[in-house]
Amino acid sequence: MAATNINRVVLTGNLTTDPELRNLPSGMSVCKLRVACNTRRKGASGEWEDKPNYFDVTVWGAQGENCARYLSKGRPVAIDGRLEWREWEAKEGGKRQAIDIIADSVQFLGGRDEGSGSSNGFTPRSDVPALLRSADAVVCVPWYEPFGIVPLEAMACGRAVVASAVGGIQDTVVDQVTGLLVPPRRPDVLAAALRGVLAAPTQGLAFGIAGRDRVLARYGWDRIAECTVAVYEEVLAERAGRPVPSGPDELSDDRDDHGSAQVVGVAR
Repeated sequence: MAATNINRVVLTGNLTTDPELRNLPSGMSVCKLRVACNTRRKGASGEWEDKPNYFDVTVWGAQGENCARYLSKGRPVAIDGRLEWREWEAKEGGKRQAIDIIADSVQFLGGRDEGSGSSNGFTPRSDVPALLRSADAVVCVPWYEPFGIVPLEAMACGRAVVASAVGGIQDTVVDQVTGLLVPPRRPDVLAAALRGVLAAPTQGLAFGIAGRDRVLARYGWDRIAECTVAVYEEVLAERAGRPVPSGPDELSDDRDDHGSAQVVGVAR
């Protein structure tokens, strides 16, 4: 049986132009982004330097509309998606080729007014913790989510989280401990879960306390760095046939059912 092909792209960078949104005859919206992503390399002098790379990103549907509405030139973003190759006949003759990134998820990074010089109607980043703490619960229910950072920010603020059981959220939110996980695209289940949390403030408070404890214990950058080093040392030891060194005491608690360490961080 042939091995399954892997086509996955994850990158962060800054927009080099404002998003370009257009509507197709079918009624579907499509947004084009141009993202600059630097690569570090040694130059001819032996000194490290940044080499800029430029990528075209296509975002479909409502997510593309949000990109056009809220993003602008210079704004940092995180893209998770796949590569798509295309070929066409040029007007002057001959074939042309290009490779685009088709985004499954676009996360807006940095301050809400970063890169544009205006707030675009968003809450400034410095005000977000207070806004989260003012909520009875924080709902995060995307259909696809590779990172799971938004629930971590809510947990850091001591708030109960109701979130989709998808992607990185399944690593950051512990169901029935720091909040509730619900299946994606099930508004009926979401409504029932949220209604239950709001009707039981003591349970919501307990979720919030447990969530903050989890963030402080597991997602500080010092611990993330320690766990990352431990994973590399373990892999290198296994490849060299040496005894596997013992890592951080908590590392074993972050392993999934297959024994792989889950290392996820949130910028504070």
